Amino acid sequence: LLPATVIPGTPATQKGDVYSFAIILEEIVVRGGPYETARQFMDPQKIIERVAAHESPAFRPFVGQRDCPPDLLDLMEKCWSDSPDDRLTFAQIRSTVKLIMKGFCENLMDDLLRRMEQYANNLESLVEEKTEQLSMEKRRTEELLYQVLPRPVAQQLLAGEMVQPEQFECVTIYFSDIVGFTALCATSRPMEVVDFLNDLYSTFDRIIGFY
Repeated sequence: LLPATVIPGTPATQKGDVYSFAIILEEIVVRGGPYETARQFMDPQKIIERVAAHESPAFRPFVGQRDCPPDLLDLMEKCWSDSPDDRLTFAQIRSTVKLIMKGFCENLMDDLLRRMEQYANNLESLVEEKTEQLSMEKRRTEELLYQVLPRPVAQQLLAGEMVQPEQFECVTIYFSDIVGFTALCATSRPMEVVDFLNDLYSTFDRIIGFY
């Protein structure tokens, strides 16, 4: 997708190669093909037509500010300028890239080690975060068990033990019926019914606790 070469009979130039460099840089940054974002909603022929039309502003790939450092984005925009005379030379590109990469790494091995260290740190933080989430869910599960089951039974279940049946000489079984409950449900929202039942049976539990 080279502006100079989409026109039949136009010879290739070094400025055209600079444009190609910018497109390759875009592919690396977005980890996709040329004009990756544009190809999601238009076919390649339409993209070529818009590039060759020299629109104002020129039709170019979309690269978000979060996709790469601002200096790298500025380099791409200068290299794919619609006017060949405004594009950088490869000597200027080389100098600019050196300035952008200064402080990042001295060689490939340094860069690899830096990336591995960063990955390890991110992985460690992710493990800590997931461990904390797991602990919170475990506490919530325990609290729920303690609410619906007698504490000794809940503790045995949490410990993975077999719950031993108990025999009581005297027990009380409570049966209740809410008069008009069907009609109440028909005229209430689901959460209103849930809140009503929760309040009602909480009251029952509180009264039973006195005896």
